[in-house]
Amino acid sequence: MPLRTFVGGFPFSFSGLNDNAGCYVAKDATGGLVVLDFWLRENDRTNSNFVIMGVPGSGKSAAVKHITLSEFMLGTKLIFIDPESEYKDFCKNLNGNWLDAGGSPKARVNPLQIMPIPRNDVPDETEPGITDYYDKEDDGNGLGDLALYIKHLEVFFSIYLPSLTDKHKAVLKMTLIELYKDFRIDWNTDASKLRPEDFPIMSDLYNKLKEKQKLYKEQKDTKADIYEDLVLYLEDAANGADAALWNGPTTLETNSNITVLDTYSLQSTSDNVKRAQYFLLQTWSWNIMSKDRTEKVMLVCDEAYLMIDPDVPQSLVFLRNVAKRDRKYEAGLIIISHSVVDFLDPKVKMYGQALLDTPCYKILFGTDGKNLEETSKLYNLTEAERELLESKRR
Repeated sequence: MPLRTFVGGFPFSFSGLNDNAGCYVAKDATGGLVVLDFWLRENDRTNSNFVIMGVPGSGKSAAVKHITLSEFMLGTKLIFIDPESEYKDFCKNLNGNWLDAGGSPKARVNPLQIMPIPRNDVPDETEPGITDYYDKEDDGNGLGDLALYIKHLEVFFSIYLPSLTDKHKAVLKMTLIELYKDFRIDWNTDASKLRPEDFPIMSDLYNKLKEKQKLYKEQKDTKADIYEDLVLYLEDAANGADAALWNGPTTLETNSNITVLDTYSLQSTSDNVKRAQYFLLQTWSWNIMSKDRTEKVMLVCDEAYLMIDPDVPQSLVFLRNVAKRDRKYEAGLIIISHSVVDFLDPKVKMYGQALLDTPCYKILFGTDGKNLEETSKLYNLTEAERELLESKRR
């Protein structure tokens, strides 16, 4: 063997991938180390987003904990939305802030508090024909805080109250605008300068609807029937079982570098309540992610399929816009799910596929059946890769 070959490392050379920073991820097929800096921007590595897919028990949680622990040690702020109480011990072992976001008064998010919305100002030629529910940003000359958030509330109420008709939505929208006006919030208000106590809450909306119902009933106007419906629909949110979640000023806040928003206590509630709360927690998380462009923040959405509502595809638009904009704020997004199929339902496919395509880092664990078939098509897997996933080796 020539000396230069020996000095070059053969036959002990491994390819691997080493950014000389970041964290150890895995070994490649030749035994080389894969060490990645997820915040590195070069070539096709344009964001710090992940999609992690695989059947239950395949190793998704272990991988997520390894990646997030490494990021935590490097100073990244972490936010988990945790429907299964998977990360409670993980959080407490790191002296993080674990919060019961399923009804605790210490972790309330007021749906009527105007929060920043990720606008789709990133051109995407891979999504022709998609009409974004959120208008494009144009240096402050377009929609203001209230106008954009009213659109956001339309999505929230469509998720929470799926039986709303177009008439219900139109009347609810008009009532919301009047309610904000009562609280001295108009189209030109800078919501970032307001405190949580400055915004209306669900009981204020409920009382406003009752007031309008009474007025139109006295006038024998047919609108009274619509207001009566809305009063019935919002009874739970203002005075009933869902009031603990949403009726009050926002109290959810954290100064910790790791925050777990645990929604396990919502397991027995209806899907629309779970989806609506998941949607609100994502909105709150984006507020943290976009607050400081110099601070690295990573949002972990576990069991992300739970927030998909085929009848309200706009709920996915919000998350897709987060995935497209977070790179501008030194933020990252981790989408975890056991089901690719839910994201590719024909009703939401144009948004769900974009959400699965956007992340630079895709970690696929064992799967089978329809999920394997859809994963293969989505990522153009080879036969060997298909067989590897089907074997479900950890």
